[in-house]
Amino acid sequence: MKYELKIKNKVDELSKLPPFVNKVCGDMNLGEEMTMNLNLVLEEAVSNVVLYAYPKGSEDDDIDISATTSDKSIVFVITDRGVAFDPLQVGQVDTTLPADDRQIGGLGIFIIKNIMNELEYQRVEGKNVFILKKVIQSEKN
Repeated sequence: MKYELKIKNKVDELSKLPPFVNKVCGDMNLGEEMTMNLNLVLEEAVSNVVLYAYPKGSEDDDIDISATTSDKSIVFVITDRGVAFDPLQVGQVDTTLPADDRQIGGLGIFIIKNIMNELEYQRVEGKNVFILKKVIQSEKN
């Protein structure tokens, strides 16, 4: 099944993500923990777009989010026309360091990499395309 959401490049638009993710996960009968994890992933990924992809003053630009589900997986695709940025090139975060000693940034990508099974980035026709796949082990996760 395919689900689609279009939001504007504004922080307050992030509030549209949980109902979208909850609908997808609910239709798949996924458990509360999996739903919470996928909400976290989408919030991290899309908030990075909102906060960093566009120059100031371009709040009317769209961010397209889709979810395609099968019996065994969910694939989220986030597409924007922002500045080219490959989130997979972000260096590893040293989580063994105290928070005060860590470099700023990268923790969201770290979380995404640890929750999702496969990630892919493409730059297609002036758009960032971030593909996030989660393999579903059973009906209740």
